[in-house]
Amino acid sequence: MTENKKFILALGTNINHEMNMFLAEHLLKKMLPSIVFTEAKWTKPIGLNFKPDNMFLNELAFGYTTHGTAQMERAIKHIERECGSIKAERSKGIVTMDIDILLIGEKKYHHEDWERSYIKELLNNDPYKTK
Repeated sequence: MTENKKFILALGTNINHEMNMFLAEHLLKKMLPSIVFTEAKWTKPIGLNFKPDNMFLNELAFGYTTHGTAQMERAIKHIERECGSIKAERSKGIVTMDIDILLIGEKKYHHEDWERSYIKELLNNDPYKTK
């Protein structure tokens, strides 16, 4: 039997915010029916490709899965594309949808993201409270 592992995903968009977040949540729920989302949080952009007024809408998602990391990555990249995310737009500072795996099981990813204040704040809403 495959182990059920906790996961944490970080979602963010800086265009058509509510629509893109709704679509990503819908697609993730189809793949992971027990997924739970935090409330969304507005944040200023981080990085050189973004204009200071190009706000992001961010949230975290928590749940458990038997999927492996590679399988989750493929599914998440597919969902990003379904939301309209393409690499050419990212170089122009347009992020239709970005979904990053922060945790699967005991393995943390995107270590720099864990230090961001909005991630720390949203982690306080972890319904499973294991870190």
